[in-house]
Amino acid sequence: MTQTGDEKKESYRKMLEIMGCPCQVIDRRGAEQPLEELYLEKREQGKRDGFVPLFIYPDENFIDMVTTNLAESSMEMPESLLGRFEDGKAAEHFQEDTDYLTRQKSDVILAEIPVDQPWKVLGWLPFGGWNQCPDSGRMLAFAKQWYEMWGAVPAVMGADTLQFYVDTPVADQEQAEKLAMEQFGFCFTEEVMTLAGSLSRSHVWFFWWD
Repeated sequence: MTQTGDEKKESYRKMLEIMGCPCQVIDRRGAEQPLEELYLEKREQGKRDGFVPLFIYPDENFIDMVTTNLAESSMEMPESLLGRFEDGKAAEHFQEDTDYLTRQKSDVILAEIPVDQPWKVLGWLPFGGWNQCPDSGRMLAFAKQWYEMWGAVPAVMGADTLQFYVDTPVADQEQAEKLAMEQFGFCFTEEVMTLAGSLSRSHVWFFWWD
């Protein structure tokens, strides 16, 4: 969804009202520091100060989705869900939103979410439930499972995207293939074995839904 400047400002204003935790809008225009470096800095600060950082790129559809999920959310989770191995492309950097016309990086909201476990950010800000995107309860279940197994943390949230950060890629081929099967069910994406090859080399897991 492409927004005008005024529409984007209004979306960010509404998002800040919804969050219920310390937030700031970060101007990323011309920023040279990769977003994942800023994330890691804020993650270390959060360990000291009692929060988990989450970057958010909201639009009106995103706000409607979150508002609906917050009204319906009970923090209940379902039970855990469970070719040829190829060298997939390593994902080292977060994908940032850019302005459609100028191609400059968009401002991003940094939310400091006061939860005791990083996966619980998806309980604070329930995400999902449109088209083929898992509902917020399944999202929470996947996030909990992947954090406990791989240390993966939801880090960047957009209107129709979600990015996790993991300190150590899943290097073991058998484990990477199993995780790729889970992720294929979570978000239909590239071929499973290509995804497994990518997971074995990547610190960032990127998901996108129509």
